[in-house]
Amino acid sequence: MKSFIRKFVDEKIVASYSSEEAMFDYELKYLPTNRKITAATKLVHNQQNTYDLDAHLKWDADKDESKIVALKSTLAFQSEGREIDSK
Repeated sequence: MKSFIRKFVDEKIVASYSSEEAMFDYELKYLPTNRKITAATKLVHNQQNTYDLDAHLKWDADKDESKIVALKSTLAFQSEGREIDSK
């Protein structure tokens, strides 16, 4: 099955992270139609419990850049009143 799928798709994944941010990029190319789908996500740690999320999905990345879904958000994680026991 995998060798059958390889005839139709080409994909690339890149992920990186540090103490302040994490990035994930994914690219899929459907070979019969030459359509490229890309996804990019970036998560940035701003303050103690606050993160910025920036994500994009393009389903026709080479031919029409206007075909995009974008998500931007600020996430706040509250840890007051909760205990984590690491024993």
